[in-house]
Amino acid sequence: MTRNLKFLETDNDSFLMYYKANPDESDIIIVLVNLDPYHCQTGQVILPLDDLGVRNQPFLLLDLLTDEHFLLQSGRYTLSLDPAIGPAFIFRLVRRKHMEVDYEYY
Repeated sequence: MTRNLKFLETDNDSFLMYYKANPDESDIIIVLVNLDPYHCQTGQVILPLDDLGVRNQPFLLLDLLTDEHFLLQSGRYTLSLDPAIGPAFIFRLVRRKHMEVDYEYY
C-alpha cells in the first residue's frame, strides 16, 4: 500500500527521500536513495519534525542496513551517499526515550 507514502525535501536532484508509517504512526521508516549509480552525492535533507512527531525533542534514527544509530535533534542535515559503499539509507525512527538504557544499541 502506498496511501501513506510521503516524499521529503532534499536540495539534490539525485536524491529520492520518503517515509512511510503504519496506521497509528508508531513505526516510521525513512528512506534516502542516491539515484546516481556512478558518483557520490551530497545534499541537505529536511525531515518534517511535526509530521514525524518529534518536534523539540531528540530522536534516534537506526540505519537498518548497517545497524548504525544517529541521535538527532533538528530536521536539517547534510548527508552523502556513495554508490560504491551504499546507495541508500533505510532508517527506523525511534522517538525520544527518557533513559539511555532504553535504546536498543545500549
